[in-house]
Amino acid sequence: MSKVDDVNARFILDSDTRNFNFEKTQHISSDFMDSLKAQRENSLGLAEGDIMSVAKVPAIVYEKWLTEGFDIMKEPAHAIVARLKQESLDGFLTTKKKV
Repeated sequence: MSKVDDVNARFILDSDTRNFNFEKTQHISSDFMDSLKAQRENSLGLAEGDIMSVAKVPAIVYEKWLTEGFDIMKEPAHAIVARLKQESLDGFLTTKKKV
């Protein structure tokens, strides 16, 4: 079963500077990535309906982009695809079709 865990957040004390750093992590299983790859490979043979899956963006990426002013809930699909490719995150794409 493909799995993406919840986002984990923690404070880390830097012993040299005595400052706290904030770290967010999210485990993304290889099964999840394999399922996306299979979807992508099979996407060209699928007929398009009213809704087409373009990508599955993990929460950690969504949150990072949101802090950078890029809200995928408001952006067109082609902009999301372009940003995934630009940041070498195209493994999260679920289609090979042009969007």
